[in-house]
Amino acid sequence: MRKFWIVFEWFICEYVVLRNSSTLFNDYALKIPQTGYSTPQWIASVFFFLLFAWLFWDECLRRDHRKLTDILIIEQMSPNILNRFRSSPGFIPKDTIKFERWSTNLMLLGIWTVIVLSITDYFLFHTFTGGIPSPVMSIIGLVLFVFGATLNLKAGYDLGNSYIDEILIFESQVLITKGLYSSVRHPMYLGMTIILIATCITFGSVLGLISLIVLYLPILMYRVRVEEAMLKEHFKDDYKASFTDKKRLIPSLI
Repeated sequence: MRKFWIVFEWFICEYVVLRNSSTLFNDYALKIPQTGYSTPQWIASVFFFLLFAWLFWDECLRRDHRKLTDILIIEQMSPNILNRFRSSPGFIPKDTIKFERWSTNLMLLGIWTVIVLSITDYFLFHTFTGGIPSPVMSIIGLVLFVFGATLNLKAGYDLGNSYIDEILIFESQVLITKGLYSSVRHPMYLGMTIILIATCITFGSVLGLISLIVLYLPILMYRVRVEEAMLKEHFKDDYKASFTDKKRLIPSLI
């Protein structure tokens, strides 16, 4: 169902962007900005395609978080019902010992605040930009978005069955040290940060950049500390041996 809504929302966004222009490519060829927009509309159209394509593939990789909610509710009901749910593919392991959701809610707040403010700034406010973001910078932003989304999805693929929104620790969990995790501790967060920076650049949004610095980055640091504390407590020496010498986000830097 979530995949359906992702596709549906993409169609809605594309319709809103394109409905005002029947001469989209002619205007771009003539370098004429669309009425009410500060750069050719194809930039916003491509951005929404990339955004929802990333969300769709991210949903394909992500473990079914709805079933995590099920176990928290059903475990207080009938043991027979709970066992039947546990036997379904992708269900959260029976030996779950640590679960944290608060930082996830904060992360979602930070991520979507940056994205929504950047898009709103582009279409309505044009804060500090004079309403004319550079098309060249917007193209650079789109390319950077693809790079960040690729990192983010590759990290999700490397996590395999451990990929889920919430921070979840279970007894049989395996510490992931392969792929991108062999170079940095949090490649998924690195990819996400690049995506948000790319969004600000694409729409030339200073307002989005301010929200990224003031809101998202502090939330990200909080999330990293919570996650690392839980992993260190569970994996102990194995975690120290695998990640102590690795940077959190950027190899050799951060």
